[in-house]
Amino acid sequence: MYFKKFKQRLGQQLGFNPLAWIRSGLRVEAMLDQWLGGAAAPRPAADARTIAVLVTPWLATVVPWYSIVVGVLLAARGARVVYVFDDLPFSNAPKRALLIRATIRRVLRRFAGPGEVLVLSRFLGAPGAPVDGAALIERMAALNAVHALRGEMVADGRAGYVALVRRQLQRADPAIQALLAGHRFDVLFIPGGIYGTTGLWLDRAKRAGVRVASYDAGGYGTVLFAADGIAAQLQDVPRAFARLKDTVASEREHALILRVARGELDKRHQGKDAFGSQMVATSAGPLEKYRGAILLALNSSWDQAALGLHAVFETNTEWIVETARWVVEHTDATIVIRQHPSERLAVASTSDDYAALLRHHFGGHERVLFVHAADPVNTYELLTVVSTVVAYTSTIGVEAAALGNRVIVPSRSYYAGLGFVWSAAARAAYFSLIRQSVAGELVLTTQMRQDAMYCYYVTQICNWIFSPFSPESFELWSRESIAGLNADPTVGVLLEALAHDIPAALFNHRGRLAAEPVEGGGAAAADAADEPAEPAEPAAAAVGAP
Repeated sequence: MYFKKFKQRLGQQLGFNPLAWIRSGLRVEAMLDQWLGGAAAPRPAADARTIAVLVTPWLATVVPWYSIVVGVLLAARGARVVYVFDDLPFSNAPKRALLIRATIRRVLRRFAGPGEVLVLSRFLGAPGAPVDGAALIERMAALNAVHALRGEMVADGRAGYVALVRRQLQRADPAIQALLAGHRFDVLFIPGGIYGTTGLWLDRAKRAGVRVASYDAGGYGTVLFAADGIAAQLQDVPRAFARLKDTVASEREHALILRVARGELDKRHQGKDAFGSQMVATSAGPLEKYRGAILLALNSSWDQAALGLHAVFETNTEWIVETARWVVEHTDATIVIRQHPSERLAVASTSDDYAALLRHHFGGHERVLFVHAADPVNTYELLTVVSTVVAYTSTIGVEAAALGNRVIVPSRSYYAGLGFVWSAAARAAYFSLIRQSVAGELVLTTQMRQDAMYCYYVTQICNWIFSPFSPESFELWSRESIAGLNADPTVGVLLEALAHDIPAALFNHRGRLAAEPVEGGGAAAADAADEPAEPAEPAAAAVGAP
């Protein structure tokens, strides 16, 4: 009883379960010991690329263990792997961070050979002339505050958190630059790309000519991965999309893409997809009040998928208010602000109160409507009655274009430049596009709809890696051997894409194409974009050169 109370008090003080964390480290050590079996790690191939794997505390999650094991899997395949341990403080939980860093340090001692582990703190005060990073640090500090406070609107504690993070980033930045200046890597593999110091690592490595690959937990046993860029922001998608369009070799392949994409869209509409996108398959009430409206489709402002991508406005708050005000003052249209449906779930909930924001600025204006995340309104049914969709980075922008809606994007979203939406980088152009859309002057072509469906196929069918080896599935894969993980084809997709700079979506497409014959062709292929098809299961990943 005493020990149980002690654990509870210790957990309350540290903000997590320290014994569970230590046990997780021991399990990773056991995996490494079994792999080595008392022998030296395999030597890299003579022509092997040097892949640096960033290991950094990530709150109290197993992200550092995932990074370490990815490095081991790469080394087992003959890559030259260097671990970069970012051991400098980041967070407002110093006691927790001390224990986490100590456990990581203990595990990394398994890689004690010269040059195999680089520790960032050893580069503090290293000689050199680091590039001034004031603007980058200010931006990263602000974005980290949005993430930590789960939104933009909460003022309490924000200034203090930004100041703390700013100091931590200012200390880390020169050391990061010194480490990169003194070592040559072909690839740097990082978690995230915004949270913590990873935004600095991304920027500084790219400036040094190093390709930066990243990963993110996608939820539901999935991994998001980018061979070049930020995985959560789908920064691999534009080149995967372009490559797919350029290489589709037959009517059969074209028909498969459209059929499978439409099948997934139908699942989403019904709320039967793997992610439970809609809480209702059919809206509870009539949608007539939304007819002809402009739909403003929100992202969760604190999600890494959306952080830092504004091109026209500074923040979500500014975007929402200024767009609604312009619509009210310059058109006769209704504007509908739709909160992202995932925010109805605790894991994705936000501290931002959009309804209160709109009441403050517009009172109960009859042409400013707000749809809460939990309201029984199906977003896909909204698309059948609205005239225009304005999207930030949400997938609904791709879906809306595929289904025949005009879509306007005021951000650096992954799909902003793919040709099937109208994008703007300045206010005058943005509001002009809204005016033209309301007047019916923007024409969505059949080719644009097809391109949107191709993009949807890349992002929602092929870009997810459904794998037992995901950051959220530690309890499963930490009981597996390194050899067993390396034999899993879904793990192979990630490792091959990382090593050879190929979007994972292309591997998964080739696997699906080989596994799923398509009935018919010709007219059937042409009709597939418009006619619902049988839903398809998530793509089974397969290894092989696309």
